[in-house]
Amino acid sequence: MIMKMAARCDTTANREVKSPGWQDRDLVERFRRGDQGAFEQIIAEHAPWITALAQRLLGWSDGAEDVTQEVFLAAYRKLASFRGQATLRTWLTTVTINQCRRHQSKRLAYLRLRHQTAQHKTQPQPDEPDTQQRRREQDTAVRQAVATLPPRYREVLVLHYLQGLEVAQVAQVLGINRKTVYVRLSRARKRLEDKLSTIWQDR
Repeated sequence: MIMKMAARCDTTANREVKSPGWQDRDLVERFRRGDQGAFEQIIAEHAPWITALAQRLLGWSDGAEDVTQEVFLAAYRKLASFRGQATLRTWLTTVTINQCRRHQSKRLAYLRLRHQTAQHKTQPQPDEPDTQQRRREQDTAVRQAVATLPPRYREVLVLHYLQGLEVAQVAQVLGINRKTVYVRLSRARKRLEDKLSTIWQDR
């Protein structure tokens, strides 16, 4: 139930992300031969996925666009050394996670302050129907709860439930085994349930 709400509250959650397709390998080879247009195609193909992932990992923050730019700058520098052991999207996902970690380490204090401020500013809107207001409050609570999870839990939750990666893919991207993924998913769900039950009891 909570995972469905988390997906619903993100406006990009229900957006179908186009499959990278078979042409990624050809684009990489063309880029290695100096075709700059190939890299532009890679950006066009994968930027929506990267931006959506960054938004979710950062707690739907406005830093996602900055992270996306950093990801493709890093990709431009490192793509020549890409060996193809994983798909290009998996490789870009790993780069995105690393960039988000750096971004969050710089903005952690700000995000905490913003989270606290947002909680105090949340006020009911008397002119809205009760059901719409209740859903809006639930969506806000879920977003804030996901944003406050420790990175190791937030990352597996976002990748599996919101980005739709299989457990094996999550394990590959994060460099951990499947058992660890399952453990972190379980703990992430438990923390969300505890956090949200406390919030909703207070309302």
